[in-house]
Formats: sequence, C-alpha cells, structure tokens
Amino acid sequence: MVLKNILHFNHLQSPQESYQQFYGLQFPLNLARNIARKSASSHWLFSIDIGFLPSPRLAPGFLTMIHSLDLLKEDPRVFVVPSFLIKDGYPLPKDKTAFLSLYNANIITPFEQRFDK
Repeated sequence: MVLKNILHFNHLQSPQESYQQFYGLQFPLNLARNIARKSASSHWLFSIDIGFLPSPRLAPGFLTMIHSLDLLKEDPRVFVVPSFLIKDGYPLPKDKTAFLSLYNANIITPFEQRFDK
C-alpha cells in the first residue's frame, strides 16, 4: 500500500505539501528505510546503511543472544550495533582477535572518530 502511494503523488493537497507531510513521516531523508520498516513482515528488522558490511556472524550471534536472554517475550526494543571504519588496503578481520589487533594499531577506528581528524 505504501509503495503504491509513493508512485502516485496526485493525492497531495497542494504543490507545497510534501509526501513527508502527507504521511507524517519522521525521517524524510530515509524514505526508503521508512517504507521498508513499515512493510517488514518479519519479527526483527536490521537497518543498515548501504556502505556498511555486517560481520558474517552477526545474525546467528544476535539470535543466540535473544534466545539465551529470553528476550522474545519482552516489549519491542532497539539494539545498537557499533560500527567501525578500516583503513584502505587492509583486509577485514576474520575474528575478534584480528579485530582487536587492528583496533589497537589504529587501523580500525570507531565510525564516529573517522580517520581524517
């Protein structure tokens, strides 16, 4: 329904009214993300920017954590996944030991700290 509506803008009340205003969207810059969030049919939603690469073990590790802590019975909540940058020319770490080695050598840094500072 939402995707159908985005393709037909004739329902807007005036040229000054935006799609964001008409539908009361909270994050106008993330329209595609909002459509995906509202249309998701799964229990869990992992929102990630296109330039990010999650760890291959993130999904199984996350589900193991959820089940071991018995969080399926809890109210909805948000889980924050920290993000990091790696300098060009270095391979992605294969495990936590490799990650910590690159992190301690300042080859990997938290996303917020960026390398250009």
